[in-house]
Amino acid sequence: MLLAIGIAARLRSARLLAIGIFGITLIKMVGGDLWSIGPIHRIVSFAGIGALLLACSLLFHRVKHVVLGERDGAGLAAARATRVTVPPSVGAQLGPVGR
Repeated sequence: MLLAIGIAARLRSARLLAIGIFGITLIKMVGGDLWSIGPIHRIVSFAGIGALLLACSLLFHRVKHVVLGERDGAGLAAARATRVTVPPSVGAQLGPVGR
């Protein structure tokens, strides 16, 4: 919720605070809470945490320019700076679709 508020209100500090709270909660859960439950529940919990971290990683990769407050996004700026030119001989072989 804090992350959504930070994105909507464009508050970088709120976004970073949300990521920090998520990290602290994860460390507390893995470091202490999971060892007090049974082995089957612990296995399921670790699998769930792994899936959650994978999903968060993929989502963060897609929106990291928004979360970190970069103006243009590093990937977008690099893509704009890189211009691919096709030699005329290759362009003639590709036809109108490749141009």
